[in-house]
Amino acid sequence: MNHFHERAPRGVPPLPSRERLVIILVCVSLVWTTWALGGVKLWAQVGSVVLSFACLLVSVWPSRQNGWANLRALMRLVPFWLGLFVVAYMIVQVLNPAWVFERDPGGRMLTARQDYIAWLPSGVRAPLGVMDPILMVMVLIPGWMLACSIWVALRRPKSMRIILWVMVLNVSLFSVVGLFEALTHTTKMLWLFERPVLKSLFWGTIVNPNHAAAFMNIGLGAALALLIHYTRSGARGKEFSKGGAFLMLIPFSIIILGGVAQAMSRAGILATGLIGLTFLAIVFVRVGRLLLISGNRRITIAASAAVLMIVAVISVSVGRSIDIKRFIREMKSLTSVAESPMEDTRYCINMASVDLFKMKPAYGWGGGCYRYFIRITQRDYPSLMPGRYNLNLVYAHNDYMNYLCDLGVVGAVPLGMFVFGPVFFVIAFRRRGVDSFVVMGLACIGATMLHAAVEFFMQHPLVVMQFSIFLACLTQTADRRHFMPGGSHWITTESGDRSDLSGVS
Repeated sequence: MNHFHERAPRGVPPLPSRERLVIILVCVSLVWTTWALGGVKLWAQVGSVVLSFACLLVSVWPSRQNGWANLRALMRLVPFWLGLFVVAYMIVQVLNPAWVFERDPGGRMLTARQDYIAWLPSGVRAPLGVMDPILMVMVLIPGWMLACSIWVALRRPKSMRIILWVMVLNVSLFSVVGLFEALTHTTKMLWLFERPVLKSLFWGTIVNPNHAAAFMNIGLGAALALLIHYTRSGARGKEFSKGGAFLMLIPFSIIILGGVAQAMSRAGILATGLIGLTFLAIVFVRVGRLLLISGNRRITIAASAAVLMIVAVISVSVGRSIDIKRFIREMKSLTSVAESPMEDTRYCINMASVDLFKMKPAYGWGGGCYRYFIRITQRDYPSLMPGRYNLNLVYAHNDYMNYLCDLGVVGAVPLGMFVFGPVFFVIAFRRRGVDSFVVMGLACIGATMLHAAVEFFMQHPLVVMQFSIFLACLTQTADRRHFMPGGSHWITTESGDRSDLSGVS
């Protein structure tokens, strides 16, 4: 599993030094944001921005072999320009504020209406550390820069697998910490730090257990995709002879599954189910194929049974830490929501968000400004007005509506293209290369995006970063291994081999 130092097979050059450095910076950025309280504090966000910027700088810095080839590739990368447009868009919003927030000597927040240019996007201007378009830029920009770094600087599927391994290890440790926090009933994150939001639930190093579930699901998708890769029919025997390190992905996956179940996120568990069903379908097809072509079916059946027994033993061990009765109650509550949607608070939040979006559909209200303006429309929904006060809504429980309200159609459409464009590219133009590894990754992406329709974890710095890294690794792996002939742009890499850059042009 020591991918950095293992001897490369004869004829395959080792990873170039720049590629190794980019891998290290991507992994350090992810690990830093995970354990710096999920990146929700200002100091943690500053650290994430600095690390991701350093990674992008290293990825495009000229070399003696390639010159400015990586920078030229970045200039041809459509997601780079989409992300740059969204960042510039929110900067315009903060430079053209419709409202200004200031603190008085006593620390209270004062709001004042401001003259602004009506034909430009507008937002609010707030003190440093208070949510506004600038702080929202700091949430989104690390994931954007790291994804661009992967797309332009990493040319080996091995490089992407290293990042996915680190992701799996990081999420597994996160799950273990979250499980122990739940078992010890601690009121402090990591037993040391006060909760980032007073009286809020937390899990691991993330404020919201629903967001923790999304974070763990992406790690689960990475683990299962790697497991599928190492057990593919064309895998070399050496993968099995070196102690079978890839088999550790099985207990890691079960630990992550236990973490998701313990977090008790209803939608998160459903997303986990979709990811798990895809994996089981791929395994079922593979086993069936082996039984058809294998000369010794008894050995195939016995090996499958042994693996299932190991999985069962580990599952029982992890399952003992889960509150089964609460788990059943949470699942039953989904049925009541489906039968009576008008009685569900999230449904009413969505309706109020739609009304808010209709008021400024083109430019939106400003990045991160949903919390300041939703009170305008929530007054029309009694369930959002308990007693005589507004229910304190900070985010819409729907990432798509949240970004539409914040950025409007002009800003949200390029952001959506950044997310869905690479996936569409793989499906539409890489059909010959969409193997089971890619299918597993796409299932994880799809389940996460479905989960985002009922949650707001795409506003969380850590989840945004991990999703962007996973998306970039998946699409770049598909492009590295299965390029379409005729439309490729070739360059000479630092190691002297020729690499296709059609996926980033």
